[in-house]
Amino acid sequence: MLMRTNVLLSAVGVAAMMLSLSSCQKDPVQPETPSPVLTLEKASVPVTAEGGQYSVNYEVSDPVEGSEVSVAYPENDWVSGFAVSKTSITFNVAANEEQTTRSLEVTVSYPGADDAKFTISQDAAEVVEPVEYKVNPNWNVSYYGKFTSPSYGLVDVIEVTGVTDAETYYLGVVSVDDFNEIDGGSFANCIERTINNENSMMAMAELFGTPYTWEDILLNGSAQWVCPEDLEVGTDYYTFIFGIDANGTPSGDYAASEVFTPEEVEASDEYNRWIGSWRIEDANGVGYDIEIKSYSANESYLMSGWEADVFNNGGPEIIVNFDSSTNGLAFISNENIGKVTISTGEQVDLGFYGTGDDGYFYTSEYIIASAVPSADGNSAEVTGNTLSLSDGSTVTMISMQYFGLGATSNYSFSDAPVFPLTMTRVSSEETTSVKSNAYGRAIKAVDLGSADKAFSATKTAVSASAKTLR
Repeated sequence: MLMRTNVLLSAVGVAAMMLSLSSCQKDPVQPETPSPVLTLEKASVPVTAEGGQYSVNYEVSDPVEGSEVSVAYPENDWVSGFAVSKTSITFNVAANEEQTTRSLEVTVSYPGADDAKFTISQDAAEVVEPVEYKVNPNWNVSYYGKFTSPSYGLVDVIEVTGVTDAETYYLGVVSVDDFNEIDGGSFANCIERTINNENSMMAMAELFGTPYTWEDILLNGSAQWVCPEDLEVGTDYYTFIFGIDANGTPSGDYAASEVFTPEEVEASDEYNRWIGSWRIEDANGVGYDIEIKSYSANESYLMSGWEADVFNNGGPEIIVNFDSSTNGLAFISNENIGKVTISTGEQVDLGFYGTGDDGYFYTSEYIIASAVPSADGNSAEVTGNTLSLSDGSTVTMISMQYFGLGATSNYSFSDAPVFPLTMTRVSSEETTSVKSNAYGRAIKAVDLGSADKAFSATKTAVSASAKTLR
């Protein structure tokens, strides 16, 4: 009996021991790997009718290495250029030219995550009422004639009257042939074509890195303007203006001229009398041998030889005006002759200016001096002009000469003869001269330092010319 009992106890102990051993060898429970979650910054992207580039930011929690975000969207012709970075989705939206809204749903996907979506909603194009073009009874525009400007040379001039300084407008010229054939004889069509052409030119200029806007080309007020186009002699033209603002929106007001035809001007005997070679000098004999050539009949000449010892080939040619009221000459300032290199190696802008009795020379555009011919036309006296300045004072020109305007200093090149000057005819025949190219010439110069009052805003020379261009 005792033997049996021991055996049973031993069996129970073995069973317990086996259970304990089994429990110690059980596999541990592994934690579950979280799934990626894709979240968009917004579900809707409102877009203006003008379109442009837009973006939507996103975030992926618990990302999987090597996985990327992708986008899918219906085929269309107005949303393009999708690009996905680590944090955002960018895309381009074309302008909506239709007067209805439009939308596009974009699906964003990431492996292992639920898809997310956003909707691009674009506004309809603004309803633009057609412009009703009408003649403004207060405005007048006409062909003024030919004029010689020191800055532009021989130009055609358009005169505008009846327009206030607050009214902005565009000045145009169209040949009668183009007006009839292209515009169908309608100034409304001509104006619309002009606006479209100008907008196209602005877009092209921006591509080439030389952008400009409507604000840059608009005019205002009553004035005489240099014609925006080169006109052909013998061709019939209209000139016209139309109201338009800095945004390129026309007002509908316009004015147009009568048909005009630029004609070749026949030179008068009084004009031709000045053509030829002259000696011009002051009372001390300081002066030059100059040549006067025809430039624009009854309007202007080209003069060479002034300060000839400084330059090659008789010096640069500068414009001298013909004064039909006195049959004399008007020596005028010129700011745009070109560049020269002085002896220090500095390049300066060359100009022709008058020096006042206050010891300063004056830039801007004005008459420096006038020449009145003798009865026989073989001599003349040149006297300095008196200018009215912006501060109410006056200054009288005592000489005229070339000046070099540099970045840090201004330069004169020789001693100028002092008014009054005497002109004596040497020859009445016009000779062929070669215009000097002063660019790159090393010229001995005297530094004027800070003595040039012309660069001060306190004094500005006022043109005494009867015809003033703005």
